[in-house]
Amino acid sequence: MYKDEKQGVDNFYKTPLGKIFSQHLMLTINQLLGDVSGRNILVIGPAIPDMDQLALRCRNIQYKTLKGTSVFPFSDDSFARVIVLHSLEFSEHITGFLREVWRVTEPEGKAIFVVPNRLGLLVRSDRTPFGFGQPYTKNQFKTLLVDNQFSSQEFCEVLCMPVWSLSRKPSVITFMDKMGQLLWPQLCGAFIVDAGKSVYAPEMQGENAKATLAPATAPY
Repeated sequence: MYKDEKQGVDNFYKTPLGKIFSQHLMLTINQLLGDVSGRNILVIGPAIPDMDQLALRCRNIQYKTLKGTSVFPFSDDSFARVIVLHSLEFSEHITGFLREVWRVTEPEGKAIFVVPNRLGLLVRSDRTPFGFGQPYTKNQFKTLLVDNQFSSQEFCEVLCMPVWSLSRKPSVITFMDKMGQLLWPQLCGAFIVDAGKSVYAPEMQGENAKATLAPATAPY
């Protein structure tokens, strides 16, 4: 399914199961966004179903596939919110990718990351995009954010349904997800992470250079 990664992800979210996943993801993302009226939003990744409703809440929303891009085509501090979905786990230059997310986020803004859970149920299946790419444990992703000058303010466990339930009716999948939220949240398919932009940013000579602290106002 994912030989052509972008096409595979887009096709998945056109399926009945993909639409169910979109509803679950967007429910939490909308809660984390807060008040975005008059603000700019960047979505790095696919425009999944239900995401188009964000346009009604903000001034401007842009969708880009930037996982393989070392420099994003945006000015510093351009977006109040940056949503990263099905991008970071496929990036070959994670440090450079996060550095650019940091750069284009407003000083008081935040990034919302959707990442596969290494311990989760969905990584055991290749039927969804969460079974591909680099998964993370909660502690691993917290460390990654801190190392790249983000503060992880909140981790939300989503998509807690077991793999075997994916072939059943939407009502069964939703029921199993609710059960999973109560009984095995540590086995969730993905985390949605609310990350604030720290005052200081890593100063790097290249994408994989060791990070050092530099004022946020320093030139890039």
